Amino acid sequence: MILGLAGVLALQGKSEEAVELMKRGIPLSKNEKQKATMRATLCFLYLKCGKTEKANAFSSKLPHTRESREVVLPLIKQGLSNAEIDMNIKNILLGDKDEM
Repeated sequence: MILGLAGVLALQGKSEEAVELMKRGIPLSKNEKQKATMRATLCFLYLKCGKTEKANAFSSKLPHTRESREVVLPLIKQGLSNAEIDMNIKNILLGDKDEM
């Protein structure tokens, strides 16, 4: 309920109040999708509140795209070879060379 109320406040432009509720509600939630949505929203709320450093710091803790269902599910459906599976495991665990 806390995160639902925080979302409503965010959509009403009550950014400071939404930030406070999200900070309290995220650790209480057991729903990973909800937590991820609120974390991403929180980044933009920090930005809206003029807290650019907090927005940058918090955004660096968000999950990486390569671990999302939008990336993984299509790969699974392709019928990858063992070598391709190994490459994907390595990419997820170690990251891309370009990112380091």
